[in-house]
Amino acid sequence: MKSSVIIALGIRSYEGGLHCFTDCPKVQPSFSKSSFCLINQYVDADEHTIFHTLTSAWPDIDWQEQYDVVRPFGDSRRDRLRAIWTINLDDSEIRIDVGEQSGRLPLSFARERLVKLGDFEPCEPSCAPSVNWVKSFPIPYLTPQMQVDPRDEAFLGRILRDFGHQWRHILRHRYNTSTFERLAAAIMRIVTTDFSVVELTEARLVDAEKMHVSSGSLPKWGPIKERLIPMGRVRFVLSQDPAEGLSIIESDMASQVKRSSSSDSPAGSARIYIILSVRHVIWCSATGPKLEWTQPASLFNATEPISDSTIALLLFGALPPRHRTTIQTLPLELQENILKFVSPGSVGAAKVGCDLGVGLPFTWKAGNIPIEAVESYSYIRMTTHLEWQLWFDEHWSGVSYTAKVILPCRRVSLPENNSPPKEGYPYMLTRRGQAASGDSSYSTFGRS
Repeated sequence: MKSSVIIALGIRSYEGGLHCFTDCPKVQPSFSKSSFCLINQYVDADEHTIFHTLTSAWPDIDWQEQYDVVRPFGDSRRDRLRAIWTINLDDSEIRIDVGEQSGRLPLSFARERLVKLGDFEPCEPSCAPSVNWVKSFPIPYLTPQMQVDPRDEAFLGRILRDFGHQWRHILRHRYNTSTFERLAAAIMRIVTTDFSVVELTEARLVDAEKMHVSSGSLPKWGPIKERLIPMGRVRFVLSQDPAEGLSIIESDMASQVKRSSSSDSPAGSARIYIILSVRHVIWCSATGPKLEWTQPASLFNATEPISDSTIALLLFGALPPRHRTTIQTLPLELQENILKFVSPGSVGAAKVGCDLGVGLPFTWKAGNIPIEAVESYSYIRMTTHLEWQLWFDEHWSGVSYTAKVILPCRRVSLPENNSPPKEGYPYMLTRRGQAASGDSSYSTFGRS
């Protein structure tokens, strides 16, 4: 397995980096004087020119450019990541993060001789930003009364929690605006059921050690650029800084008051805003010039669990009241049977039920088989009965569910092209490693 390091670049407003992979078991790169002289020549250039310089200095390394720097230390999936090196040209500083330890060194020192780990001065590791809630959102707090459809709570609430768990390696530390816009877009799409459920029923050859979302993964779906979004019953305000979110609300309130005075229309009912910082959610109510709010509730901060009240707040605000349809007047048993014909898979049927407001709350079972969220393929002796993946348009969200049944294990010999057998019970091939002769050996799990 290849080890990896991340080299981040701090220059002006650029916040991206390079992820490099090597076969070396312990990646401890040393930056030579000549390498930094090359970088110093391009101080006034853009980040792509500087990255070209870095990749040219180490041509034998597999480089992958990223729009943000992931710091997954503390996550169980970060076993491949050895270190994060940050070259900050604006502050003339090099920083290294290895596990929970961090160090820094003046860039001028690296221009004089080779850099070793012992040369770095210990410093505080990077952490998630903190917010003074009492200062930004003082008491008293509102306690809004919300009634949410049990179908939405059972289905979408579980998906939100599983999504946060899959991307926890990003959520536990700071991330830049590009990542925030993608995480916010995912939350908005989940709570409004704006995603597709893809069902996988065919056998496939997989790498058992590959995670669905690895420690270096970043969201690939599109970002959401707007900061004030009318949706459902409320206006969503997107900002990493909740205090900035308050400023956006106050500006919108002022424009609403100005618009009402110019049209001589009577003041309406309270306007509801939801500040979504990804880490927290705050419900705000504006009546005239008066603005009140709820106590900030934790969402995705990788340290606190998501409460039922936070889920209810998001769902109540994002989902508009449903219009009553003919199918809703039918007995629940008939509604459930209709959903089975609409979508053969349990997860797909549950999504249609939420969209239409029909059927029973989803129990997360395929028949009597529990449906579980999965992070990777494993070596345990079971075959995937069915798998469901959640997609945002053409990009996978990283969330996957399976219903698994225990079956006997048998070993088979694969043909030279490693193509799987075409007959028999559905199976999953799992790579076991390299045999002594250099050929790969496999096991197939299925009917004997």
